[in-house]
Amino acid sequence: TGIGYYTLNLIKHLAKIDSQNEYLLYSCIKPFSRSKRLPPLPGKNFRHKVNRFNSSLDRVLGKLDVFYTSSHDLPRLKTGKFVVAVHDVIHRAFPQGHTQETLTRSIEEMQRVLKYADKLITVSNCTKTDLMKWYSVPEERIKVIYQGVGEEFYPMEKSRDLYQKLMTKYALPSLTSGYLLYVGTIEPRKNLPNLIKAYHIIKTQESSFYPLIIVGMKGWIYSEVFELVKKLDLESDVFFIGYVP
Repeated sequence: TGIGYYTLNLIKHLAKIDSQNEYLLYSCIKPFSRSKRLPPLPGKNFRHKVNRFNSSLDRVLGKLDVFYTSSHDLPRLKTGKFVVAVHDVIHRAFPQGHTQETLTRSIEEMQRVLKYADKLITVSNCTKTDLMKWYSVPEERIKVIYQGVGEEFYPMEKSRDLYQKLMTKYALPSLTSGYLLYVGTIEPRKNLPNLIKAYHIIKTQESSFYPLIIVGMKGWIYSEVFELVKKLDLESDVFFIGYVP
């Protein structure tokens, strides 16, 4: 997920700039679980702290100076400062894009976070403004820190062999003349129906327009997207290739 990659890269780059402070990487993994694996430690000053038996955070982590998390379902520790990253407040801005279950859970988790957090980090001024608007958070409690760009995002040299492998693997048509690309989970808050409707308008004007490639796993309430593609007769122009690692 996006937050997972955000956290992984945060740890990776912290190791590059800080070899003095001690970092504990907290995770919950049930005993004998084979579905979850711990990432390798990026430095000697990093240690894993695994909660295998649903113990309290204080018992697993002990005394801390700062507890930082991107997750909103964790309670506050008894010691140290509590810092929380907030990526968006989409559940309040666009509640119609959520099921009632996820909406209720998101609101409850956010209210708990706002009650205990000493500092909130947002990845944009938009999220900062939303926190102030929807939850009346004082501006001084929020710090905007923009996201970086991963090292894997760089222009690649053209490779005919790699191109053919990708076309075959994902059953795509020739894309040498160009294509449109969407990357993200398929769910209402991503505004995919309007993207597809806009694409359809262009296709009616230019029949040989670029294909639309949609990369991402299914989230919730996603059937409308697939039904719309079928209804607009775009099945030979819009390609769903699922999650791409």
